[in-house]
Amino acid sequence: MYGMALRKAEALSGQGVGGKGGVGGVGGWRRNLSPHTPLSPHTPHTQKASYIRVLRLTSAPFGHVWFTPAVHKSKVNTESQFLLLQHLFDRHSYRRVEWKCDSLNHASRTTAARMGFIYEGRFRQHMFIHGKNRDTDWFAMTNKEWLRCKGNFEKWLYSNQKISLMELNNS
Repeated sequence: MYGMALRKAEALSGQGVGGKGGVGGVGGWRRNLSPHTPLSPHTPHTQKASYIRVLRLTSAPFGHVWFTPAVHKSKVNTESQFLLLQHLFDRHSYRRVEWKCDSLNHASRTTAARMGFIYEGRFRQHMFIHGKNRDTDWFAMTNKEWLRCKGNFEKWLYSNQKISLMELNNS
C-alpha cells in the first residue's frame, strides 16, 4: 500500500524516485534517514528531504525538501512527508515535528497547513541571506495531532475519492 504514488512517479519520470523496489524499507524508502539523505540513489541532487535538528524523542524539524519537476503535481511530495512523519511518530515515538520555512515561501506555508501542521508564529529577522533579512514561519504537529492526521493522509493517498487533504486536516 505504501509507496504507490512513489512507484507511479518513478515509472512516469523514468528517473527513480524511491530507489530500487524495497531498498531499506517500506515502499522503497530507507528506514534510517539521516540528514541530507537523497530520496533516490538515481537522482541524488534533484530530490531530497532531511531532518534538520533532531532532539532525541522530543522534536525533529523538516527542511530542505526538494523534488525534481518530473514529480511535481503528483502525490510523491505528500507521500514522502507522510512516510517521514510516520517514521518519527510511529517508529520512534517523537512528540513533535516542526516545519520551518521562509515567510515569503507561500507554497511551503500552504503545504504545511495542508498536511495538518499548526502555525506557531514568525521569527522576525531570523536569518540574513543574500544580503537580506529572512523571517521564518514555524509550524508544528504533535503526536496527538498526528493521530488525526495519519488517517487523513492514508485516506487521501490510497483511496480513489476526490477529496482535499487541506479540508480533511483542517476541519
